[in-house]
Amino acid sequence: MSLILHIDTSLENAFVSIANEGEPIAIRYNSVQKEHAVFVHQAILENVQACGIELNDLSAIAVTEGPGSYTGLRVGMSSAIGLCYALKKPFIKISTLKMIAHDAFFQVKAIDSLYCPMVDARRMEVFTSLYDNQLNTIQNPTALVLNQDSFKEELQKQRIFFSGNGCLKFQHLISDKNATFLSSNNLPLSLSQLTYDAFLSSSFSNFTDAEPNYIKDYVNVNSK
Repeated sequence: MSLILHIDTSLENAFVSIANEGEPIAIRYNSVQKEHAVFVHQAILENVQACGIELNDLSAIAVTEGPGSYTGLRVGMSSAIGLCYALKKPFIKISTLKMIAHDAFFQVKAIDSLYCPMVDARRMEVFTSLYDNQLNTIQNPTALVLNQDSFKEELQKQRIFFSGNGCLKFQHLISDKNATFLSSNNLPLSLSQLTYDAFLSSSFSNFTDAEPNYIKDYVNVNSK
């Protein structure tokens, strides 16, 4: 049995969950971004109680490293690091973009397509990347100001599934038969499966020098 605690405060909707062997067994959500810091520790306590376990029963602590909300990322990362230090548990960090891409693939399971997660930044900017159906990185995470020609060359070659809270504004810019837009469906499940794979392969990170992946300097994702 592997019990992994997950913390995701990178987006406007945060969640804290506990999963057993890649399947969530307790989840708490928060949709008020400015309250993520207060939410996290209460949610951890409630999830632990719901599962009937102690914190020391956890096998590892996992967190989304970003990109996303600057403040949210600091909240999640510091909470995960503090728990790993106190409990002496392995530390797992997962890209927010990879989590969103996994969720999209899990919905459609298209093996001949690319997956493009988008995290809203500000105005017409997003944090984005490209993955294949094995979640191998095709384009490294970057900050991109969207326009009508964004991903034009890629869309000429194959179908791309766009997802995440930043893809809606791109949907308004283009009309292409190879572009499909998805809503995020089950991010806690995707994060749980990614972290379980990391746990099985002992793909742990050093929490003593861990930092969020901001991609660029401070961006207030609430500013439009």
